[in-house]
Amino acid sequence: LGSGGGAFVRAAVRNGHFARATGYELNPALVLFARMQSVLARGEHFRLCSLWDADLSDADLVFVYGVPSIMVALEAKLTRELPVDAVVVSNLFRFPDVEENRTTALVEEASQWVDAGLQNLSMDDSGMLFVYRHRAKSSE
Repeated sequence: LGSGGGAFVRAAVRNGHFARATGYELNPALVLFARMQSVLARGEHFRLCSLWDADLSDADLVFVYGVPSIMVALEAKLTRELPVDAVVVSNLFRFPDVEENRTTALVEEASQWVDAGLQNLSMDDSGMLFVYRHRAKSSE
């Protein structure tokens, strides 16, 4: 969500062994750039679409570079739409209500970047990655 120029989408398919990946981006120039970079690649898709309008009902993995102001609403959207056992990776910002929400579980905090074959990106280790797994609703 917020796929920018498409580097993570391309890495997911080319280096991460995913059959397909879809990026959602609001900036038409970035969508065009991403599509040009992936013109001959199978499984790399880019949609000019708000993250709020993206259908995530069949997503296995969601990567989001969000900002604090959207995290509460984004957590609610993901809780409603994602299938059970889907994984969410959030760069830098945590879902604030995760402790109270029994359908979202914080799996891991990673203080170092993981090598995903993205050598052309300018990344440092100053941020955090938060990994969540969507769980079935508790019957309690």
